[in-house]
Amino acid sequence: EGLKKPKDAVIHSVATIDTESSPIFEGFDHPFVHLLYAFRHDASGMSDMQYAHRKKGVKITKLREKHPDPYWPYEEFPDILPKLPLECFENIEVDDDAIEMLLSQYVGHEDPDKIIAVVPPSSAYGVSLWGDMGDDEGVQCIFEISIKSGKVKTYNICS
Repeated sequence: EGLKKPKDAVIHSVATIDTESSPIFEGFDHPFVHLLYAFRHDASGMSDMQYAHRKKGVKITKLREKHPDPYWPYEEFPDILPKLPLECFENIEVDDDAIEMLLSQYVGHEDPDKIIAVVPPSSAYGVSLWGDMGDDEGVQCIFEISIKSGKVKTYNICS
């Protein structure tokens, strides 16, 4: 599989989810969901990226900030993040209040075709995603995944 991206873009793989690990991915036409994020393109706080899972890989379809900032989110941010494979062990029903308690801001989750993946800052990753200030603010990476189309929209929210 390959990644088609704009020439200068720096795209980080945050995690990969095996779609066979959960029935929630039924109808997703790919064996994996790739959670990709353009950390170096987020200096203005507007990292708005979209991409699509294709038969032969992933194609970036929208990247708001065209040029990466080599010092964002912090100096010496790694070019490659530690590998973080994810697997769903259990699906649970939760109400809106429980979802809102996990998020630092409202994220629309009413669309039954959409899965929302949230990646909060954590020392368990072996690397800081946002540097001390961003981690202290609880900046969360949001991935809105369309089961039908294979498209993913990414952005971040913070407290």
